Amino acid sequence: MVINVLDQKLYNMNPDYLSYTLSKAALQTATVALAQALAPKVRVVGLAPGLTMQSADQTPESFAAAHTVTPLGRASRPEDVVAAALYLADASGVTGTTLVVDGGQHLVPLPRDVMFLTGA
Repeated sequence: MVINVLDQKLYNMNPDYLSYTLSKAALQTATVALAQALAPKVRVVGLAPGLTMQSADQTPESFAAAHTVTPLGRASRPEDVVAAALYLADASGVTGTTLVVDGGQHLVPLPRDVMFLTGA
């Protein structure tokens, strides 16, 4: 069982953090290719959290403000990401796909990364 940690940015692209986003896109492609190549002996899945923990460059206020634009109006909590990983580890019928855990952040197109929209 392999769980590749991706990012919701893959489903809501913007030009910020380009090299990071490109590396995550490559890992997502590898997730699908490895799932095909290693099945049925090994399952390979992706887990794409949204903004979960406050960055060193963010104030508590800008971190909270970044989540006001998500459909659920809150951050992905670490326990949400852990619960998703445990689900993926247990779900023997799941391979080659990615689970997004981001409060719906990937559903809201933004021209910039939330780090730049909230005045961090």
